[in-house]
Order: sequence, then C-alpha cells, then structure tokens
Amino acid sequence: MPLLHVQDRQLRVGGPFTIGRAKTCNLCISHGSLSREHARLYPEGEDWMVEDLHSANGTTVNGRPLVAGPVKLADNDVIAVGEITLRFALPERPGLELAPADTAPATLDPRKLPGTTLAGYAVKTLERQEVAGPLFQAVHAKTGRAVLLWVLDPRIEGQEETDFFRRFTDTLTTAAGLKHPDLIRVYQVGREQGLIWYATEPASGSTLAQLVHQGFTPARAVTTVLRACRLLHAYHEAGLVHGDLKPALLHVDEAGRVRLGSFGLAGLNSANRRMLQAEGATRQVFYLCPVQAASGDCNVKSDMYGLGCILVQLLTGRPPFIGNNFQEVLVAHREQPVPKPAAALGVPPLLDEVLDGMLAKDPFSRYDNLEPVIRNLETLEAMITPA
Repeated sequence: MPLLHVQDRQLRVGGPFTIGRAKTCNLCISHGSLSREHARLYPEGEDWMVEDLHSANGTTVNGRPLVAGPVKLADNDVIAVGEITLRFALPERPGLELAPADTAPATLDPRKLPGTTLAGYAVKTLERQEVAGPLFQAVHAKTGRAVLLWVLDPRIEGQEETDFFRRFTDTLTTAAGLKHPDLIRVYQVGREQGLIWYATEPASGSTLAQLVHQGFTPARAVTTVLRACRLLHAYHEAGLVHGDLKPALLHVDEAGRVRLGSFGLAGLNSANRRMLQAEGATRQVFYLCPVQAASGDCNVKSDMYGLGCILVQLLTGRPPFIGNNFQEVLVAHREQPVPKPAAALGVPPLLDEVLDGMLAKDPFSRYDNLEPVIRNLETLEAMITPA
C-alpha cells in the first residue's frame, strides 16, 4: 500500500482515502485552510489518483492546481491541500524471487517445452522467438498466475568464462528493483535442468508492430516515442542496456502508456550478443545500429539509435533504412543519409534535428544520452499537439 507522509506521521492508504476537516475523513486535519471534505485519493487499476472535492482553497500536485479533474500520482509527488503539504510514496516493488538453482548441463530442448512443466510453470504456447531465446505463455501451477516465461538460449552459458548465472541473476535483480511504473515486473528467475529462465508479468495492450499499420499522426508518434525514451532513460540510469529494441517489444495500453515488454540482452556479454545476433538479427536488423551489428557491443547510444529508427517508422510507415536482404539493410544503415521528414509532414524542423542526433552514423556524433532527446521531444510535442 502507498504511504502519505504528513509532517512527522506516516499513513498507509489502503483504498479510497479522503482528506479534510470532517471527523469522518480518513485523514482529519483541523486547519482553517481545509474544507470539510477537501481531497480524495483512490486506486484506478494499478494507478493511484487524486482529486479535489470542490474545496474552497484548492488542491495542488507538485504546485499544479487540480482544475481539470483527477490526476495520476507518481512516487514522491507533493500534494498540497490548502496550506497543508503531504508527500505521496509508492510501496517498494516486491523483490525478485530466486528459484532454487540446479547446476546440471542443459537436458531440455527449449523448442519442446510447450505442454510440459518447467520450474513449477505449466508452459502453454510459444509467444515468439526472441534474439536471446524463446518466450512462452505459461501459468504457475500452484497460484494460477499467468506469466511470460523467458528461456535463454542454452549456448549462452557455454561461452562464459565466469559465473554467468550469478551475473545474470544480479542484472535481473537490478531490473526488478526499478521503480518506473511502466517497466514490466519480474517475478522470478532460476535455472532448471540446465535452462536459465525468468518469469515476468504479461505486458498489456498492443505492440507498436501491431499498431504501426493503423498510421500514426506526427503528434501521436512523437508522444509515443517520448514515453519510450523516458522509460529507457530509467533503464539506462540503473546501468542497464536493452540492446534489442524493436516495435514488437514496445506495448501501448488503452491509456497510451508505453511499456517495455522485455529486458532484451541485459546481462549478456559481447560474445553472447554477437553469436545470437548472427542468427537472429534479421528480426531486429531494421533497428540495429552499425556498430552493434558488427561487434555485438551495445550501449546507451545503440538503444537511442533503435528508438530513432522506431520514431521514423511511426512517422512514415516504414523503417528509415531498408533493403531486399539482411546485408542490403546493413549497408543502408552505414551509407544512406538520416531521413529528414519534417517538411513532408508539415512539422517544425526540430524533428529533423532530433533524428540527426539519434541516428548519426558515428556514435560520437549522437546525443550522449536520452536526456536531450527527451527535452527536444517534449518541446516538439508541445509545438505539434492540438490544443
């Protein structure tokens, strides 16, 4: 349950929660600036909302008056009711559960998992084949909880000189601890019959790969990629790199919230990534920066490049660099100029500047991180979004 910090007190918010001077309020504050029933917090799905109850002196969140209706609360938001200040705090995300690990070599073929049970999960169907291994729909046999079960390619561990499972588990533990609300939750990670796996919540909504054919207005495309950049920035700030960004892994729910559907190639070294990309890069070649395609090395700037390619595709209906086969697409990435679609779309030239900074051929000519991308996309969003 979230907490409300009021001066030296800490209150748990377990459901609809009213604040005011009336003794019937969940939080009764005898102060002349508050109305009898001043404001209300309430859950909406997985989110928490706050609304002003037509109070005399108003309610603000981070200094902004609630004049347009309820707003969603984020961790550490400051709520002011009259002259009283409160701080809203989300609960800590549950820690990642480590399943008992077995150290035997792989004895299962991941392709034959549907219809069997792995580590207490009934494996249903293959969702899709990812670069790092297959992804299955599964159900926990005891709790009945539906999950996505990610199984790593068994060859990965064979290339490691160090304790790969420990390092991979450390990476997943870091990812599970991130507080960004749009990152999928990791439930459990383990090793069973030689297969390294992890279970996550299913991402809701449709993927950008499913939505792109409907057509995106420039405003919707910019807003969608801006939200994806904010999400990836939190990922990068934790020292993680995704390395496998593509429209099939970015989900958009009915509220327009963008969620990252996997943790990509996090935890894998360059040799792992190079081996897997040599076989699976056809699924990501349209979004793969030249350096990563050649060496397997990925970093903040290669993730940025992938997001830039996705932005072009949402704006124009196709990726920026295409060809008739894998090699032709790689050559296009290396040699074709960065698209400049602003004039054709009737939007400010700032769009072309942002794409230049995200898709520069030389990594040293790209933005250093996603912060300037976010600032420029926020400016562009304000310029092109209808009032």
